[in-house]
Amino acid sequence: MQTQSKLAKLAVIAGCLLLGFTTLARAQSNALPTLYASAANVPTNIPGIRTYAEPPKGFNPVTASDVDLATYGFPPRPDKQADPDSYAQWERAMRAAKVRWNGELKPLQGGGNRMTTNGSRLAEVVHPAISGPTPLSTLNASGIVLTNKLEVWSNMYSFNSIRMLLTVPTTGIPFGVSCGAGGQIYEELSYVGIDGYINVVDGQNVFNPGVWGGTDTTLGCGEHINVGYFAAFGAGGADTYAAFEILEGDVFTVQINVLEASHTSSVFLEDETLQTYNSYSVSTPDILGDDAEWIVGRPIGGQGPGPDGVFALANTIAINFNDGVATNGDSKTYYPGSQATSTYNFTMTDDAGDQPTEIVYAQGSAGREGLLSLLFTTEACAYSGGCTP
Repeated sequence: MQTQSKLAKLAVIAGCLLLGFTTLARAQSNALPTLYASAANVPTNIPGIRTYAEPPKGFNPVTASDVDLATYGFPPRPDKQADPDSYAQWERAMRAAKVRWNGELKPLQGGGNRMTTNGSRLAEVVHPAISGPTPLSTLNASGIVLTNKLEVWSNMYSFNSIRMLLTVPTTGIPFGVSCGAGGQIYEELSYVGIDGYINVVDGQNVFNPGVWGGTDTTLGCGEHINVGYFAAFGAGGADTYAAFEILEGDVFTVQINVLEASHTSSVFLEDETLQTYNSYSVSTPDILGDDAEWIVGRPIGGQGPGPDGVFALANTIAINFNDGVATNGDSKTYYPGSQATSTYNFTMTDDAGDQPTEIVYAQGSAGREGLLSLLFTTEACAYSGGCTP
């Protein structure tokens, strides 16, 4: 009896210690998002967008503490034991992060992705009676969108982070098209985001991203062809911003972390080939975390000739997204290869909505590549011949 009593007491003590450790771990975990938000206190040339302090000389993010990573705006360290693949990609990116870019942000020439207040959440769009991802045509986006049914932010179940690795595509005009003196603008965005919406313009679905980050290519086709490649980001406003210049063929990584308690999100952008990076804090006051997306698109809300001011889609031939992962507050992982009916497979169309111009292939095929990777291809008039309004 005495032995049983001692064992019972030990069990109670062990339980109390475990509860204390768990409570401490949760407190530490909750403190980091607050630190990420408060540490982004360096103003940029754009009101409301802030960045982080320059790390000290010799700073190594691979060996740095979690607190120091947050202080200088580096993405959180994945658990090396629980998720060795994510850790390996994170470590590779952190070793390449050598040059923090501190130049001026510039509004994108295309005008930006505009978030509308009357759009429909993806979870509200009717799913057809099919198995597998739900197909949906949109005017300005091709890609994979994961959804849940949340109507308010949940610290446990909302999508709170997303990442991607891609090779910056070679971008040009559609084959067979000649540039003239009149001029034409072609544009292409490759990005990840959280909290997009759908609204309808001239009878077509238009995708409005929430907080997003990735790459932008703007190509001017006139007497001379001018093309620019930039790291880019935005947060559901009328303006989206170009940061540092990148080059075609570069390896580029992006990660978004939602800091809901402070109504902000942190966007980390890095060209691993050029070893250039920076992180930005953007305002996301109404975020729900109800969808996470990997998108190839063209901006809306600009001064282009298409519906809602959309510009022509540049011809990239093919784009590969790799190592796509989203997580929620419970540390559960989600992938672009999801075959759930709550997953959307977007196909971009031309301005008239009668032919596909960007398609996702190889989504959800077997193996790690099928789960974490996507292949996009330019099609129809965007590939050859040119689209007409």
